[in-house]
Amino acid sequence: MRTKQGWATGWKYDGTGWPDLTLVHDSGKIIIAELKIPPNKLSAEQESWQTTLQTCATNSNGHIDYHVWRPDDFNDILRLLSHGRQQ
Repeated sequence: MRTKQGWATGWKYDGTGWPDLTLVHDSGKIIIAELKIPPNKLSAEQESWQTTLQTCATNSNGHIDYHVWRPDDFNDILRLLSHGRQQ
């Protein structure tokens, strides 16, 4: 879009609260993950992104995964990122 300062990309949000990781695989799969260490919880902005991204994941036919990962999820993370090759 054109602004007083020149051309710029329009944004719906300012990016506050966007998850920590956005991983893209050449298979077309996108994994978006917020990383949390207990007792930390999602902020209001992170919860808003969570809702939006979960909706996108639901409508993506399996091409988008959204996660909130904590240290206890390590084995599940390994399995997901290794496409099930990690036990």
